[in-house]
Amino acid sequence: MFNKNIKTVLASLLIGIIIFSCKKSFLERIPDASFNEVALANQKGVNSLLIATYAALDGWAEGAEGSISGGVAWPTAGSNWIWGSVTSDDASPGSDPSDQVPMERMNRYQYQTDDPYIRAKYQSVFWGAGRANSTLNILAKATDVTPENRVQIEAEARFLRAHFHFDGYRMWKNIPFIDEKTTEYRQKNDVDIFPKIEADLQFAISKLSEKANNASGRTNKGAAQALLARAYIHVGKYAQAKPLLDAVISSGKYVLVDNFHDMFDAAKQNNTEMVFAYKSSVNDGSGQGQNGNIPDRLMGVHNMPGVNGCCGFHTATYDLLNGFKTDATGLPLSTQTFNNADYNPTTDNLDPRVDFTFARPGVPYYDWGIFQAAWVRNVGYTGPFSQKKNAFHKGQYKNLSTATGWSDWPNAIDIPLIRYSDVLLMAAECEIETNGDLGKAKDYINLVRARAGKYVQGTGTSEATISQTLPAAVGDVVSASLNNTNYKIGLYPAFASQAAAREALRWERRLELAMEGHRYFDLVRWGVAADVLNKHVAKEVNKMSSYIGSETFTAKHNLYPIPSVEIELSRINGVAQLKQNPGY
Repeated sequence: MFNKNIKTVLASLLIGIIIFSCKKSFLERIPDASFNEVALANQKGVNSLLIATYAALDGWAEGAEGSISGGVAWPTAGSNWIWGSVTSDDASPGSDPSDQVPMERMNRYQYQTDDPYIRAKYQSVFWGAGRANSTLNILAKATDVTPENRVQIEAEARFLRAHFHFDGYRMWKNIPFIDEKTTEYRQKNDVDIFPKIEADLQFAISKLSEKANNASGRTNKGAAQALLARAYIHVGKYAQAKPLLDAVISSGKYVLVDNFHDMFDAAKQNNTEMVFAYKSSVNDGSGQGQNGNIPDRLMGVHNMPGVNGCCGFHTATYDLLNGFKTDATGLPLSTQTFNNADYNPTTDNLDPRVDFTFARPGVPYYDWGIFQAAWVRNVGYTGPFSQKKNAFHKGQYKNLSTATGWSDWPNAIDIPLIRYSDVLLMAAECEIETNGDLGKAKDYINLVRARAGKYVQGTGTSEATISQTLPAAVGDVVSASLNNTNYKIGLYPAFASQAAAREALRWERRLELAMEGHRYFDLVRWGVAADVLNKHVAKEVNKMSSYIGSETFTAKHNLYPIPSVEIELSRINGVAQLKQNPGY
């Protein structure tokens, strides 16, 4: 795994580059041991800059508590757990109403143009893109880089630049594209930047190797194809996305792992399912776990005995629990009726993935013991659940979690940015939306569901009992009784229509990728966000106070507001170059 301590190095580098670019003639002597363009214009320096760009994937910047904007690290998270999950029907803010109040506003659709959370995320997008541009600028000046390495570095840097800009595109759409040739950063946002994102990714696809190197964290052709496909799908270009996804699948480089939980087990993540990820590391000398998915650290279980978790954020909703209910054939309930009544353990079945996704009272929390509602910081505010995909095992405590700092929660669990199951589901969506092969779409969806029927949360008394194998399927249905729960999951038969296939695909994305920062963006691009989220709030407000005061989700909420400070800073001769998004 590459060394992400280069973050501190880059902070010095950027200061050095600023000084270098603004120097006067009497200041032209390069200080000894400084980081500047001359010192970095070589193979080692350029590689260090590229690694620093990878390090930006988690959104963690230099300064106290990862400060890009006023010390607010949490909204910059590369996992988008706030922007794609808390703002959806999957999760509530969690914690307590007096802690991180802006997160409560996001949950209630009270988006404000001067919100520090929104500005922090906006800045983090361009901070990451800026690192990619620094890599490209110094690469152009380096003289000892071989032609082969030069092409590889440029392809990786442009891939990462595209990733950061696309992250911003999904949030705001109307943002400028900043490349390595930009010198005036007060750019207008009145031109669609999608073609430039597309061009960067097409270049990466044409130059990157097909060989996956999961342990290194470096990108490859498959990741670039998958990311461009995701971008195409976001704007409805299914026909363009389809061949890219077909190529990833046919490459044979990626395979679903048998156990769904292995994607979120720090000891088992360099596997065939991870297409693109932020590589996390702890106890590596960085101090306070600064390389260990820091912007996700607030997800710790607040009152769990034996660990200083803090702070109980990002908790699952009743809506999500009800979404995991299945019928007698192991298939999801209708999207129109699933939330009519809350889950009843006596009469209802659940998809086995539920207990690897979030914690429920009475069910083991990996090997930490039976999860208790008392472990939740404020049940009345947030409900009795807690996230699990970002949680380490008790047997990994202080080894694959941090051993220093004010919270024990930073850990070595990689942040999955693109998983192979996501690739399969995107491919299924392309088949459905292009009036393609519904049989192939069914097969892709069923591959994901079949894997979900292999393991479930076990008794959790030790590391060896965290996962328990499920019995063999009877026909297409797997059934088991464990943890006072009737688990049941089945495979889809042939879809009767495009509409039926679409509903199955959309629900499968919710279950498979729950609480991974995708749901809100899916709802928006499908054009159903207002309908789904307003119904969600109407139900959830009766169960937890975190939804009291929610605004009605309207068309303006499909995009987040451009930070007002950034608009003011964009002025040239008194005229703002950035324009606010509609409705704000």
